[in-house]
Amino acid sequence: MRTYRAKASEDTEHANKGEWVEGYPVEDQTGDLFGVIGGMGIIGTTYAGNNFYVLVDKETIRQQIGLKDKNGNEIYEGDVVRKIIHSDDYGYVEYFRGQYIISWKVNTLGIKSEPLYKWFNDVEIIGNIFNNPELAL
Repeated sequence: MRTYRAKASEDTEHANKGEWVEGYPVEDQTGDLFGVIGGMGIIGTTYAGNNFYVLVDKETIRQQIGLKDKNGNEIYEGDVVRKIIHSDDYGYVEYFRGQYIISWKVNTLGIKSEPLYKWFNDVEIIGNIFNNPELAL
């Protein structure tokens, strides 16, 4: 099962506000309470069943896509990647029409989108659209 990543929305005993946490998303019946539960040893201060969870900013919840970059790092939606071959070409990972794609900024040519499966072994993660807004296209 793929995990998710999101930014903690408040300071807790085990996660600082703005810190990335990984696990599985959870919400209450009203949809007001969002958190990431379990996964990667993340422990929060609020109890949910047999697990603890960290409250997160719901706008930052991103799914692991099931592929790794050339360095073996898990790729998530919203990650910014750079081509190994053309090091000036970079783009961000997003889900579009049933598949994960990379929307590339290709030098001065503008934006080009391609299926991620064509490139995942030939890219490396250089940031994400939340921590590195200057890399957003």
